[in-house]
Amino acid sequence: MIYNDPWTHAIVDDVYFEHDNHCDQGITDEQGITRWFIQEPMLQQLAAEYLDTPLFDIKSYDPVNLGMMCHFTLTPPNFIHSSHYDADFKLISMIIYIGHNNIGTTLTAGDRVKMVEWKDKRALIFAPQANVTWHHYQSNSDQRFTLNIFVVDKSKIQNELYRSKVVEFKISE
Repeated sequence: MIYNDPWTHAIVDDVYFEHDNHCDQGITDEQGITRWFIQEPMLQQLAAEYLDTPLFDIKSYDPVNLGMMCHFTLTPPNFIHSSHYDADFKLISMIIYIGHNNIGTTLTAGDRVKMVEWKDKRALIFAPQANVTWHHYQSNSDQRFTLNIFVVDKSKIQNELYRSKVVEFKISE
């Protein structure tokens, strides 16, 4: 389902995905967030199914610079990630909630606020825009577990670790 308030995004329930458990060793940042990067072609089909749509107009991007970055993310209990918009190298963001009983994502635009409720296998999908797609998330007393899939512009990634985790993203014909 596509929504335009407070900014354009899609919410898709019952997203099914498989992966072959080929994750990197988890990397934990200074905030206690652990990410396991996935570099497997199985997620290509999932990304193409949900992201290669007219809503996101992937064909308008330079195919030479398109890539995909995927990781599972484990956020510690009682964590709050402050309001932000995604890095400019992210062209499309897809966050899939995994498990039950946690807190979703809050979307904001000025005084307009929308809570995307947590539901197992629910995906929040949007095309990040600087100073537009503001959002924040938090976890309850449990850890928050998500699968994050991003279509990226490889030429804009400055972080060497992130650059090394990008895989090819093929646009359907």
